[in-house]
Amino acid sequence: PDGCDTVVPQEYVEASADGNRIRFAADIVRAGDNRRLRGEDLARGQAALPAGRIIQPADLGVLASLGFAEVRVRRRLRVAFFSTGDELRSIGEPLDAGCVYDSNRYTLHGMLRRLNVDLIDMGVVRDDPAALEAAFRTACETADAVITSGGVSVGEATTPSRSWPASATSRSGRSPCGPAGRWRSGASPRAGATRCCSACRATRWPSW
Repeated sequence: PDGCDTVVPQEYVEASADGNRIRFAADIVRAGDNRRLRGEDLARGQAALPAGRIIQPADLGVLASLGFAEVRVRRRLRVAFFSTGDELRSIGEPLDAGCVYDSNRYTLHGMLRRLNVDLIDMGVVRDDPAALEAAFRTACETADAVITSGGVSVGEATTPSRSWPASATSRSGRSPCGPAGRWRSGASPRAGATRCCSACRATRWPSW
């Protein structure tokens, strides 16, 4: 009400028999306690939620308090990933001589889950140029970003590097990820959008 600047919680007061007066301890509140000023939480013209923010539970409450049943959002990033190599075996398959279990793909899965993205696990792609090119094409057409493990070194069997999308612009370099560690990244245009691709040498990553 006009002329008032402080609110006393009801549990701190005693009302008179006729209800016209109340009593409370002098030190129970200070001037300005328990009041809410107009525009205190959100000023007129101020953005309630900035663009690019990941919606959290508290944000849903803010939107509801403003009367919004729906808001326009961007979908989550979609990431496709796969491992490459004839020597790779999935967990549960017999481990033939000269073969290793595909561990990098599980590491990538766990790392990507932390980023709250939609995952497309494309499994293991063999060292066949046609299969690899098809995998890259499918990944670029269905995902916003593509991550692969294997085949970006300098040997004759680096098939993934040779199967890189022809329309992609790329760059490569060395990494401290084991001997002859290399990486390659680039971008490939697809249907009016750009898909990012990244590949790394298939050194087995420790589980730190």
